[in-house]
Amino acid sequence: MRRLAAIFLLLSLAGPVSAAKIPDSAWQDGTLREIKQTTRSGVVGVLNDGHGYIGDRLSAVMHYFIEAPGYTYQANWPLKGRHPRQLLVTVHGPIKFALVGHDFYIKDDEGKTQRLVFVERELRQ
Repeated sequence: MRRLAAIFLLLSLAGPVSAAKIPDSAWQDGTLREIKQTTRSGVVGVLNDGHGYIGDRLSAVMHYFIEAPGYTYQANWPLKGRHPRQLLVTVHGPIKFALVGHDFYIKDDEGKTQRLVFVERELRQ
């Protein structure tokens, strides 16, 4: 019972700790210009003592392109699991984002902070 309570306590503290490391000065305003999706499939399998399993795996990644003064940023959101969830954002709408080291964060339309995979920052001319 104590172990369950300790796990619950750690999980409940994990969200605020990760969001707290983003300083207020890191948040920037931008425009979400485009969202693209790429999918990839592959074959996976296991062989053990003459018995095996072979199946296919489909993976999808959402690519987000955000324009800000001077730069265009690209960040990815991998869709995972049986019921992957899309981010609630508006294309061609304003978006708040932060780049902290190699971590890229956005605030979705509900105000929730989401961590994406930072890909690149391109200089706009």
